[in-house]
Amino acid sequence: MSHTPFHHVHMHFAFTLLHQFMPAQSEHTSVLSPASILLTLGMVGNGATATTREAITTVMGLDTLSLEQFNQASAAWQRSLDALQAQGTLMLANALWLRDTVPVQPDFAACLQQYYQAETHTLDFQDPAAASRINTWISDRTCGRIPHMIDTVRDNLVLILTNALAFKGKWTFPFDPAETTTGTFYLPDGSHQHPPMMSQTRSDIPYYRSEQFQMIALPYGDDQRITMYLLLPAEHITLADCCMQLDASSWQNLLAQLTPAPGTVVLPRLSLTSKHDLKEVLTALGMGIAFDPELAHFQGISEVHSWIGSILHHTALEVNEAGTEAAAATAILQRSFNPTPPFSMVFDRPFLCIIADTQTDIPLFMGIITEPA
Repeated sequence: MSHTPFHHVHMHFAFTLLHQFMPAQSEHTSVLSPASILLTLGMVGNGATATTREAITTVMGLDTLSLEQFNQASAAWQRSLDALQAQGTLMLANALWLRDTVPVQPDFAACLQQYYQAETHTLDFQDPAAASRINTWISDRTCGRIPHMIDTVRDNLVLILTNALAFKGKWTFPFDPAETTTGTFYLPDGSHQHPPMMSQTRSDIPYYRSEQFQMIALPYGDDQRITMYLLLPAEHITLADCCMQLDASSWQNLLAQLTPAPGTVVLPRLSLTSKHDLKEVLTALGMGIAFDPELAHFQGISEVHSWIGSILHHTALEVNEAGTEAAAATAILQRSFNPTPPFSMVFDRPFLCIIADTQTDIPLFMGIITEPA
């Protein structure tokens, strides 16, 4: 597959984000939507000026793209997802919530509408119902998977940017509920749970194996535009060690080496939610200036001095026999083995799952799964 600089930016950002989360989350399940976060940074970056814009675009990884080029490519990619949105498989929505007493630069609002199809809403941020209205918007666009994101709207806010990304897909090859049995899942602390374990045996599961891990691909729908990739470390390798070796280049190499093989997959049902304030993570990556009241420059948004207070990221992931619901408001290839049929992958310990767009290899969701529920 030929990848554009835009695709590389998304892949690089996804695994950079994974590296930031992995040490702190190695004992805890965490679900992220790197695509959702990157689109949000793209939107706010258009209102940043001077060194603040430079910091944001550097964290985004725009080494070979200008922000304008990223805007254009984002618009084209979102249009390419229109068919999935029409089917109700993928829902992507952006919105700009403006304080009714603060004038916002018209070029900023126009840019977000043109490239990110962002709705613009004016709100009285002192109205107690303001938070409820934003939460309802997010809930509606994530199929109710994220019903509550914002508790209150603070008086000193100038605007709120929201991005919602939801996925509801049916497996191309569903799991038979009759094959689901209670199994054992071993947690990092040595304890264990007994979740329902789904099982499937097929003759053509895309499969890869190295000394460090096994990996499979489970596609969704008739067109298989969206696929879940599942990576299970070898028993002597921790999930953290495995994930910290992944990057955009090794990810592409892995996808190229998946080969249809007969085998059995045993996977726990998943029902997960994650909530994060990305301020600390993005500051560690070099974006701290955007959160600094003294140093931040967002004159492209408004003449009123402003800075980012927080970037809230909530995700939900549910995987069952029929398929997956997910929502959101990177070289290991030292040696490989030809699989000896049939292989067996039992996900009874921490693993990584990635839901990606197969036309671009852009990761939509990433899950550090240390416990299934």
